[in-house]
Amino acid sequence: AAVGFAHRELDGFDPAKAWTVETLARSAGMSRSALAARFHRLVGETPKQYRDRHLAAAPYDAERMPHLAQKPGEPRPTGFTGLLAASDLGELLRLGHDRRYPRGATLMLQGARPSGVVLHLEGWSKVVASTEDGRDVLLAVVGVGDVTGHWEAVTGTPCAATVTTLEPCCVRAMTAVAFVTFLEAHPRATLELLRYTLTGFVRADR
Repeated sequence: AAVGFAHRELDGFDPAKAWTVETLARSAGMSRSALAARFHRLVGETPKQYRDRHLAAAPYDAERMPHLAQKPGEPRPTGFTGLLAASDLGELLRLGHDRRYPRGATLMLQGARPSGVVLHLEGWSKVVASTEDGRDVLLAVVGVGDVTGHWEAVTGTPCAATVTTLEPCCVRAMTAVAFVTFLEAHPRATLELLRYTLTGFVRADR
């Protein structure tokens, strides 16, 4: 019964809320290890694997996910831009050009050569990585203030994941060269980007 409850909780998962096996186990009235073991035995995958596969394949639904409705330009304290000093943010916003995309548009494609860095201004997008065994793993849901393509710009590597819009979006697109040049000239922004990136890695690994 507890595993069935956890299964239903994951089917109705809210991507804007923090989620861990601990919180799910607490809701189901079980220990973390007991829930994980029983869930894997009955469902065939861990709670996180099930959640990621389910949400990565799911389209954005405004009625089911009303919390994702977002006012244009609304600031997000957790976004990269929310970490920047006003002077650094002003310089960053001088770069690139605004572009609008419909729901379902691909902003980055895993394995492809990146076209540049994307600063998200309006709307929500999902970041999904495909594994070698064919699974799609949801890494993040990004919105206003977030940035994607920064890792590739700094390292010069192919896109590590696919970024797809969940609703109509507006982004500021800039070249990798312009973004890296900005970082070289603004060391505080570089430090904040490091913190932002490491925090993203930790969240994706939960």
